[in-house]
Amino acid sequence: MSITMLVVLSYHATANAVHFPPVVNLGYVRYSGFFDNPTNITRFLGIRIALIPFMPGSLRWSAPQRPSYIQGVQPATDFPPTCMIGSQGLSSVNPFPSNPLSEQVALTPSEDCLFLNVYIPGQLFPRRRKNLPVVVWIHGGGWSVGSASTYNGDDLIKDANGGVIVVTIQYRLGLFGFLPGTEVKKHGALNAGLLDQNFAFQWVQEHITKFGGDPTQVTLWGESAGAGSILQHIVAQDGKSFPPLLKAAIGSSTALASQYYYNDPVAESIYTAVVAATNADIGVLQNANLEVAHSAYFGQYTFVPVVDGSFITRRPTDLLKRGRVNGEKLLVVTNSLEGSIFLDPRIAATIQVSNFVHQLLPELGQHEVDAIVTEYKDLGSPFEQATAIIGEYALYCPTQYLLRPFSGKSYKVLIKRPSNLTILIWWSPIQATFAIAPGEHGDDIPYYFPSRFGLRGNAVYNNTTFRKAFAGSLLNFAISHNPNTKADSSNITPTWETWTAHGNVEMVFNKTMTDTPDIQSRSTSAGLLKRCQFWESIGNP
Repeated sequence: MSITMLVVLSYHATANAVHFPPVVNLGYVRYSGFFDNPTNITRFLGIRIALIPFMPGSLRWSAPQRPSYIQGVQPATDFPPTCMIGSQGLSSVNPFPSNPLSEQVALTPSEDCLFLNVYIPGQLFPRRRKNLPVVVWIHGGGWSVGSASTYNGDDLIKDANGGVIVVTIQYRLGLFGFLPGTEVKKHGALNAGLLDQNFAFQWVQEHITKFGGDPTQVTLWGESAGAGSILQHIVAQDGKSFPPLLKAAIGSSTALASQYYYNDPVAESIYTAVVAATNADIGVLQNANLEVAHSAYFGQYTFVPVVDGSFITRRPTDLLKRGRVNGEKLLVVTNSLEGSIFLDPRIAATIQVSNFVHQLLPELGQHEVDAIVTEYKDLGSPFEQATAIIGEYALYCPTQYLLRPFSGKSYKVLIKRPSNLTILIWWSPIQATFAIAPGEHGDDIPYYFPSRFGLRGNAVYNNTTFRKAFAGSLLNFAISHNPNTKADSSNITPTWETWTAHGNVEMVFNKTMTDTPDIQSRSTSAGLLKRCQFWESIGNP
């Protein structure tokens, strides 16, 4: 063998030892990711999945389209820009309704934001003998704020003991993703943000094998509006999406407030407010995005999914009743004080429940408002009643509705604190409960993503056994669709029972007064179930 050949072989051996950047060919572009030796995780960040939504101009408020061919190897080593963000409502009165909240990462906002991130356990090459299950994370934020990069896929991989590939996605937000109205349907696409998500799911089906993932074992997981989005995809296209884009779903704090038809007077008034504030210049559009969002009732969101007649054919609650659903298994999560962050603390001492309901649900008549006030009059102070109303109407009860078509095929989780504050996690068809303070909306997120949100402060029970039982069980479900099948040798939780419409069994994750994990199954509160039946009887959401 020549000296030259020895030098070449030596170079390649050294390159392999330092983990030469992995390259994936997606057909329209080749991306190079990077392997992080300390964590043993490979990352591809900022993968473009669609054309820039405003080039040419006709693409704004249109369905996403495949990107053009990009020559050369592109780096996938930096987080992508976030989508243009809006805001929750700040007004004491409601000109039109809306939805929930999330953390935000400090990234440059842009209309050019249809990207995703992929996290892979170990090195991408050489390939495994068997492709891994895939978790697709959809961020929350009331369909108005948030980004894929706020959430670190490394955390889910660790909780799954290296048993999953994680994809975090972005979608158009606020008026850029959810502008309603007849004119939008006539000249563009309603629910553009949902179509972006659906496009990302199709991308996963087409390309995830190149990253070592199994497209037949995809679990969607989202929180708040992300979980609310999953509900939309479960009922999308009358529950007959083809090809199937998900096998199972996890919904943490599933959000579903009043879902209007695209041409409803409320929807048309939102469109008119946007048109009055802008001439489609991006700077003016973003100002309108914030201005119109700020004018919503406190804690609510203006730009949310609508019934568009094609992708979402009917109100989701109607489709769930009819059993028209995509997917085979489900898990759901909720917090006991879900409604608290959506109430204006400045009016805590003076809130009038009747006026609050009028502002929250302006489409209801006085008879329905009076019925709601009567239903909740014995649940503590007026502020506590209002907290229960918004939490159950927009988060708890939609989870119950979502569970029913998955009866016998789901699990439910509840996080509850000793002082009657609860975080519910619902899993098709098993339910679990956590009794941890303070149990407000989003307090479960640090258990899934501790590296970004931190196991710190009073909101998080910083107990390794507890977190492993909680987050680990959700990842077990993502891998095998059964929380009783462990990704490791731990045997922390008791046997999970599946949720059924008759049993309403949930797994309760609690702690004792001496800070010891206390995990057991129980039945959902009869009072809560009765109030959810009441909401259905008056046609909401």
